[in-house]
Amino acid sequence: MSVATKPEAARPSRRAAARPALHLRDVHKSLAAGNASCSARVRVLCGASLDVATGELVVIAGDPGSGKSVLLLCAAGLMRPDAGSVLWNGGAREATRRLYCRAEDLATIARRSRGAAARLCLVLVDEADGMCGGPALTAIATLRERGAAVVIGARDPIPFAPAEARVFALHDGRLAVAPAAPAAHRVAHVAERRALR
Repeated sequence: MSVATKPEAARPSRRAAARPALHLRDVHKSLAAGNASCSARVRVLCGASLDVATGELVVIAGDPGSGKSVLLLCAAGLMRPDAGSVLWNGGAREATRRLYCRAEDLATIARRSRGAAARLCLVLVDEADGMCGGPALTAIATLRERGAAVVIGARDPIPFAPAEARVFALHDGRLAVAPAAPAAHRVAHVAERRALR
């Protein structure tokens, strides 16, 4: 009788497993508001810190205008923070494949991830408020199975509860672990979403 095992190369090393896919430390970002005759700087991020492990799902929840998109853009390297650090893949020197996208593109990205996108380390999904149900959760699961960490910005984290997401609230420019919603609320929310379909 033979027992099938994974080849040694397929197993992540302890060091690789310990490296976070995303490491944000004390990130600050302000934006200009107004026009030439009347303007001001608005502080959007005020010391946001977050570590996301390889293959992990994290939801950043916050009200409209709370800074979710700015945080995701900084995390993707598409917007430079005023202060703080953003590291990918534990600060490894090799190129880190990361992708910032809108929620409606998630399923397409997951389907295409067999080719070049299969090497994605980090997927940052913005405007995910319309995502719910099977297709979105399936796309997230596919990306995570292939080793990508997934960070989602949404007002409501409840639709991602079945995917065992770690949830953070973004308020006043800082991240804090969000309190878990009661199971009864999650069940009622899922039933409500299904009824709307």
